[in-house]
Amino acid sequence: MPNSARLSRSGRPRQWGKISAALGLLAGITFGLTAGEYYLNVGVLAFLSLIMAISLRLLMLAGEAALCHGAFYAFGAYTTGILTTQHGMPFWLTVSLGGLVAACGALIIGVSSFRTSGSYFLLMTFAFLIVASSIIESWTSLTGGFSGIVGIPSPGGVDSLADWYWLMLVLAALVFLVFLFIESSRWGLELKALGQSRELAQSIGISPGPNMLVAFTVGAFFAGVAGSFYASYVSFIAPSSFSFWLSVYVLMYVIIGGSRYLVGTVVGTFVLAVIPVLTDWSEGYVGIFTAAITLLILMAVPNGIVTALAHRFGSQTAAATLRRRVHPGVRSHRDAAQDAPTRDPESRTDAILRLSGVSKNFGGLQALDNVSFSVRPGETLGIIGPNGAGKTTLFNLISGFDAPSGGTIEFGERRLETLRPARVVRYGLTRTFQHSSVFGELSAFENLVVACRGRRTGLLHCLQPVQRDRAALAEAQSLLERFDMEAWAETAAEDLPYGARKRLGVAIGMATKPRMLFLDEPMAGLTDPEVQEMTELLRDLDRSGETTIVLIEHRMSAVTSLCDRLVVLDFGRVIADGTPNDVLNDPQVVEAYLGGSLEGFEHV
Repeated sequence: MPNSARLSRSGRPRQWGKISAALGLLAGITFGLTAGEYYLNVGVLAFLSLIMAISLRLLMLAGEAALCHGAFYAFGAYTTGILTTQHGMPFWLTVSLGGLVAACGALIIGVSSFRTSGSYFLLMTFAFLIVASSIIESWTSLTGGFSGIVGIPSPGGVDSLADWYWLMLVLAALVFLVFLFIESSRWGLELKALGQSRELAQSIGISPGPNMLVAFTVGAFFAGVAGSFYASYVSFIAPSSFSFWLSVYVLMYVIIGGSRYLVGTVVGTFVLAVIPVLTDWSEGYVGIFTAAITLLILMAVPNGIVTALAHRFGSQTAAATLRRRVHPGVRSHRDAAQDAPTRDPESRTDAILRLSGVSKNFGGLQALDNVSFSVRPGETLGIIGPNGAGKTTLFNLISGFDAPSGGTIEFGERRLETLRPARVVRYGLTRTFQHSSVFGELSAFENLVVACRGRRTGLLHCLQPVQRDRAALAEAQSLLERFDMEAWAETAAEDLPYGARKRLGVAIGMATKPRMLFLDEPMAGLTDPEVQEMTELLRDLDRSGETTIVLIEHRMSAVTSLCDRLVVLDFGRVIADGTPNDVLNDPQVVEAYLGGSLEGFEHV
């Protein structure tokens, strides 16, 4: 199968965007040719709502939701209203300016807000909405206050309701295609990765702050453009046109339809914005319908209508794929390991990673205390110790997910203490996670593609369609074969068997081409045969000389088989450092694990 086909023939439908765009455009044309003026007005407002939903979804693709999209809509509307009525500026020039004003507003709130996430970010955007509304209401000399702005002119050549309908249809179609292009690009894939596991995305070189700020700003720009057209269409704007509920409704359009797929915005807008209006109900009944349908849909399909349909049909496709294929096992790794020459650990050069006096405090808790050791290129180092000894905290400090309270961490000639995870990855140091080691909603192949692309930079490369990046596709295919994942290539990572998911996590780490790979309990939860397979796989990586491996692991048989050297932590301190045989017979290590008895140590 061609590599590019794996992105479109995964377990879930990948062509719905283009198909739905074509069908939606055809339906819109048919509706415009047959509908009366009342329904044309409904269509114009629905297209504006759709543009708002599409522009908000870009941020939600990265895992965040905002309650200030109505403010950006208002910024665009007031920019057009003020410039056309008070300064005589042509409408078409004000459209782009309205988008830019909204984008500037997003930058202002985004720079500070993206230091937080989740409910805290949502609350900050809500606060921004309240502030923006207060400014619009109070700055009467500019906005007209509650009296609003009247007499906003229409674009030249747009004289009738039918003209407005066709203009909005074209605009909505163009916006849909722009965001469909973004979603199919490298940047779109990175946003999806951020939305599914921010930690893992950072560990492969994707910076959450800049990416999410750009997504927020781009969405705000298009919301501002939509606001400019709205102001011209209704010719009168006031604060009541941009209430808090506008932002809530736009958010619900995306949630109800399903934020995972672009076509979900179309479905959500139709269900909540179009159906109630077409029924010609009173405002009270529309509110009851909206609340009731929202509750019913969220209870029945919490991830949205389109996501539920895609999961239903996608699961069948994935199951059929698995029935047609047989897992090939890991024999190739064993053969490679047997054929590879054994390297002499004593022949390795000076240390590539050096820790000196590293400490970490969490309030009154001393998680790490004066930790010092080094790692030489090519050796396999095991970090062991009882639960709570500080092993994962140590990984977090080295990989940039936390900052040490004291001491130095040097990788090659670079100091790592103040670097963020994405920057650490670019220098060649990658880590995996015990629990969040894959992007669950992406296929196994897409997991590898996004990791292969994580260290590349540049605007043109970010906007390049994924299917045209032959280098990344070839690298991902090679990793599929190397890690015996071809049978699962099109399967969503969250649907993989646990052992295959753990192997995929290691493959994602290797996709960044690291000089040093940190593995956090790669064998946790595996069966004995799977442990043997993982051991052979890691031995193959070690003998290939591609990377230096440092791992946390509790399986002593695997640790002694793989590692040239062990460092033992207990209560945040290094209590032993040496060969596996010397360390496991050290009385302090035995005391830390078993309270002083050597009997049964291999079962720890």
